[in-house]
Amino acid sequence: MVESGSLIFLVLFAGGAFEVIERSGAIRGGILRAINKTQGKEFWLIAIVSILFS
Repeated sequence: MVESGSLIFLVLFAGGAFEVIERSGAIRGGILRAINKTQGKEFWLIAIVSILFS
């Protein structure tokens, strides 16, 4: 358990950082802005968002 402490810390830290970004609305705002800019090109938007979140 002690050997994997750094990995556990990394997972908790990354999850916490993601939660802070999510609660600030930055991800949602960015996605909504991308939707507005890519009107008519939804396929590309879906592809790019899928790659970013994979």
